[in-house]
Amino acid sequence: MIWNKKKKINKLLNDIKVIENSEFFDAEWYKKTYNLKNYENLAGHYLFIGYKLGYDPSTRFSTEEYFICNEDVLENDINPLYHYERYGKSEGRDIRKFDDMNSDCELNQCIDEYNESIKIIKQSEFFDAEWYRNQYNIPDDVSAAEHYLTSGYKLGYNPSLFFSTQKYLHWNGDVKQAGINPLEHYELYGKEEFRIINYIE
Repeated sequence: MIWNKKKKINKLLNDIKVIENSEFFDAEWYKKTYNLKNYENLAGHYLFIGYKLGYDPSTRFSTEEYFICNEDVLENDINPLYHYERYGKSEGRDIRKFDDMNSDCELNQCIDEYNESIKIIKQSEFFDAEWYRNQYNIPDDVSAAEHYLTSGYKLGYNPSLFFSTQKYLHWNGDVKQAGINPLEHYELYGKEEFRIINYIE
């Protein structure tokens, strides 16, 4: 009984080390981006909790994109970075949606689209950077607009007092299913389609 317990503990510790030792895990970035200043074991947080919330382990590895490229990993609810380090790397698994991330055309297009998305959030009348930063304790060296675009909306964070992330996704199931940032969707399409938005109650 005690031996089995020790084996389980050792396995957990070894699994955490897989994340810690990965070139794609940036503990400092992860801590700041997701405001985890009270957590000491950041690798353990990502291994067991973070990936389920859609958190990325660094700017170089996308949890969502790995799942898109490797549906079997998603179906079996395996941490994507852990899977990549243990199996995916040797199997030649893709970690990005693009087949060839060395293609300057594809990479530049991806960067341009990302920057345009940030611009849309920043310019929206429903995004209040100062309110967002204060409300969710976003560090000063992290862009409020970028945080909301990539992770904040997944946590149910609101861009301002005048736009409810959860209610917009509730009333617009197609947006939720597509995994699109709700405020970006509203500015690009929802406004012209007279989609319903709700203030925070």
